[in-house]
Amino acid sequence: MRQTKVIILLLCTLSGTYLSGDCQNKSAKTGIKHTCFEPGKLWTDTGGNPIESHLGGVFYDNGTYYWYGSNYNGMTIPKGSFHNQIFTWFFNKGISIYSSSDLYNWKLESIVLNETSLKPQDLLQPLNLFGRPNIIKNDKTGKYILMAALLSADFETVNDVIYAVSDSPVGPFKFKGKLPWKNKPNISDNWDSEKRTGKKDRPERIRGWDMKLFKDKDQKAYLLVGHSATYIYELSDDYQSVVKGALMKGTEGEAPAMVNYNNTYYIFESRLTGYKANCNTYFVSDNIWGPWTPKGKFTYGPDEETTFKSQVTHVFQIEDSPGKFIFMSDRWNENSEGEVPDLHEMKHIWLPMEIDKKDKSVIVRWKDQWTLIKSE
Repeated sequence: MRQTKVIILLLCTLSGTYLSGDCQNKSAKTGIKHTCFEPGKLWTDTGGNPIESHLGGVFYDNGTYYWYGSNYNGMTIPKGSFHNQIFTWFFNKGISIYSSSDLYNWKLESIVLNETSLKPQDLLQPLNLFGRPNIIKNDKTGKYILMAALLSADFETVNDVIYAVSDSPVGPFKFKGKLPWKNKPNISDNWDSEKRTGKKDRPERIRGWDMKLFKDKDQKAYLLVGHSATYIYELSDDYQSVVKGALMKGTEGEAPAMVNYNNTYYIFESRLTGYKANCNTYFVSDNIWGPWTPKGKFTYGPDEETTFKSQVTHVFQIEDSPGKFIFMSDRWNENSEGEVPDLHEMKHIWLPMEIDKKDKSVIVRWKDQWTLIKSE
């Protein structure tokens, strides 16, 4: 009987089975030992504290998963407190890095890039916030490259992609500044900035908006930036500059997330409705440069028309389980009506994603509780 259970567990592990079922959380010396996912519920780390990692993504390296996200653990600054403040704001608290071996239980490893300055020439100001932090590893150099959108409250004074470099996935990261072009830019002023500000962006400016890093199977790396239009930038060999960019024709939205499955590229994006949830959609292409075909909605279950009252933040494949993906989204304060009084009220939603490689359809079904593998 014991041998049969071992075989069942091994088969489930290899297939990356998604199962619904009751959580069996176990008490630990610090916090709770999580044994399943509970989308939309409060998620605590191994120290018993709410996981403070928002708008980020998950990165796998040498047997460990790392979760990067914006740290909003601080005082809320109400909308309109200072000039051209569009949304509720926070003081810059840096980027949180958590680690896990099972994707259920996360240990806070470090908070990086949290040292700010009041010097006018410094980018890391107290009110310049990080959005959409991502990390990839350059296998040739061994360096870990962290990128994020750095934003001032007016989304204009500062709205740029910044980057930092480390020898370790948990830091320390050396802040390098704004992401540069390696050569002369082949595209410029992508966002019609003149219509908003009366002047054009510099050709070298790479705006942040909602961004995502993507590393392809051939080790080439790309930066996606979405704000109604979506642009793709190919990174240099060391991932520390841009070599070319292009409009991703056929796509539309913000908060892009991408995967490559069976030589088909999938992009998931939110519509532009501020902090108010909407029906996220996806697009497919056989070439990362497009053209892209819209495929429509992909969520099914309660509140499917608002993507379960959330916004996509990341999609990733479970390691050693080809074809098994997890969809990550952030649920904002449900009573905000488009304005968020307290961003660390955001809850995390992780759900299994099904991709049919034949018709390239995608389904994310709501589950109150679920597990990755059969544990009996």
